[in-house]
Amino acid sequence: MPEFRLPFPPVGTNHTKAFRQRNYIATVRGILCGPHRPAECDVILRAVFSPPAGGTFVRYDLDNLLKPTLDALKGIAYIDDNQVRCLCARFGHRAGQGSVFVRIDPIVRKKMYQPSTSIFQEGEEKHDETL
Repeated sequence: MPEFRLPFPPVGTNHTKAFRQRNYIATVRGILCGPHRPAECDVILRAVFSPPAGGTFVRYDLDNLLKPTLDALKGIAYIDDNQVRCLCARFGHRAGQGSVFVRIDPIVRKKMYQPSTSIFQEGEEKHDETL
């Protein structure tokens, strides 16, 4: 289960939303460049967003912080963000410059138990088939 510590997403007002997302994705990929192998299975993403301390109090929207984080981890934690089947996100305490703590857990699917008898034999008594 890989864990990542990412910088808190930029929320400046002097740039467009698309620019901020591209900038954040480039920053995260620069930090996480290395021997990460993306998961090939469906995953659960757990994220704790700790906003920066001090300065003016800004109230962040959790849903607006998730999208750039999911996009930034594409190709690093998982191949595509459509593999994320469950999200658990919350705010943490304000600290320092702020950060995002992310943990990726694979979803392990177990095969359903299949009895050794055929479905067509259920409820049938064994008969001697001599004619």
